[in-house]
Amino acid sequence: MLKTFTGKFERFIVTYAFAFFVLAGSIVMVKPHAVQAEGLSVGFAPVWWQYQESSGFRSAMPASTPLSSKVSGVSMGLDLGSDIQIGNGLHLNSSWTFILPAYQASESWTYSGNVQTNDFRAFESELKTSLIKDFEGWGTGLWISYLQHIQERQHFVVNGTPTAIYGEPIQETVQVVWAGLDFQADVAEHINTSLDVGLPISVRTTNSNSPGVVWGTYSGYRVGAKVSWDIAEQTGLENWTASLGYQYRQLGNEMLQQSNGATTLSYLWPKNTWQALSLNLSYTW
Repeated sequence: MLKTFTGKFERFIVTYAFAFFVLAGSIVMVKPHAVQAEGLSVGFAPVWWQYQESSGFRSAMPASTPLSSKVSGVSMGLDLGSDIQIGNGLHLNSSWTFILPAYQASESWTYSGNVQTNDFRAFESELKTSLIKDFEGWGTGLWISYLQHIQERQHFVVNGTPTAIYGEPIQETVQVVWAGLDFQADVAEHINTSLDVGLPISVRTTNSNSPGVVWGTYSGYRVGAKVSWDIAEQTGLENWTASLGYQYRQLGNEMLQQSNGATTLSYLWPKNTWQALSLNLSYTW
């Protein structure tokens, strides 16, 4: 039932996102004079993140092995953005965000009575476009994004013994098309809040240790929240904005494995979650 609901909701998001962006394009074509660039921005942020994987026994797959892992670290984030007003209270916002692999963290695993650690590095970029309708003091709209998350593991230690793993460093690439809803509100003078929720429309995962194999998933969701503050009046720094953001993403639990044209349920693939807290300082032209 959950899969059915998720599938219907995904189709709902895709259909209305397509209609919404067609509407925006129509406005641009019919009223080109109404299109106005509101600003370009660039921002920098320390990002505190945590990544976890988990998997348990399944009654249909008795050979499955429970496992769990956790790793956390700090990286540098970069954000490029633009805001275009296209008339009738509609804004087309685009952003390109990066989390740079400047920090190498230590990941720990537990499985079948074993304890494993390894070095872990993560990099990701996301290109996101939102179409927002402004109302009095608040706004709402739809968004769609393409996210690429890359993680690399090496220097494995199992039960205290350095262990060579074939193919290391092992690189895993997750490519996701997300779509969802966006809500914004002015809660006080110079302070704005936003909340976005979304579901994965397409997921493609590859692993350097399994060439030719592609994984996908039926399940997942994400939630993000941000508070932004125009600090010009308090600090005298014109066009500068400070923001605090949080994002939670979850994928997995039921993954499909595609290899040589065949598709099977890959029960060993775990559920994974990503959490990130960022403190951003951006400048707008």
